[in-house]
Amino acid sequence: MAQQGPVWRAPDVLPVRAAVAKERQDLWDVPLPQVRPSRGEDPADRASPPSAVSSCHHDRVPEFRTYFHRRSTRFARFYQSEPVARMLGRGALFDRLNFAVEQAEAVEARHVLDVGCGSGPLFAPLVRSGIRVTAIDPAPNMLELARAEAARHPDGMVEVQQRGWEDLLEVDEYDAAVALGVFDYVDAPGELLRRMGRAATHVVGSFPAPGLRTCLREIRYARGGVSVHGYRPRDIVRLGAEAGLVVAARRLLGRAGYAVRFSRP
Repeated sequence: MAQQGPVWRAPDVLPVRAAVAKERQDLWDVPLPQVRPSRGEDPADRASPPSAVSSCHHDRVPEFRTYFHRRSTRFARFYQSEPVARMLGRGALFDRLNFAVEQAEAVEARHVLDVGCGSGPLFAPLVRSGIRVTAIDPAPNMLELARAEAARHPDGMVEVQQRGWEDLLEVDEYDAAVALGVFDYVDAPGELLRRMGRAATHVVGSFPAPGLRTCLREIRYARGGVSVHGYRPRDIVRLGAEAGLVVAARRLLGRAGYAVRFSRP
């Protein structure tokens, strides 16, 4: 009888997955190095550190108004059906949306600033919780969709304004400020977070993780002149510290990245 060779067995991937998950969790607990301002420099005005973005980037100026203005309907479709979005691998859109609403409720927010509101997917769940919304977006077509969505809700519950985050000058005006799918494309995330943290006591944001997924998005969006950045947990903690905020809650969005709530110490 011929001698049989060794039987091949599929490797057990569960321990590997558990190790990767633990490594991601441990990254949040890495001691944060001191960031000392230069002589005569206000720490609040420091630019974001180079490590805060993935190595997959370019120097083209992002054209937010043009890019998202032209693609407003396409982006709005992502929120039309949660089951379809999850089937297409875009479930993280709803995971971060649910996280933002949960955190707004957790801090008992009565007035929320929605930065880069898009077509207004946050309006309905926030209004259902009795939370008033001020929404801002620079893209005209997005604003048209957002105003149509705002009209579905009681008067005074949703106000939509055409402006970008660069025009955010309010101080202590809101209980919470939310930016979902915004830090992905901003070249000055530290400044955005600082302005949001000045306008509200709590800040909720979503941050894509660096890696192949983000690099592929970078290549695709680069044709429209838009950068895409990836963030590691320690980068997110550092950005918060430089803005005078601490990470109060977080949620892993699978391979898509992280949803985070910052609060003032």
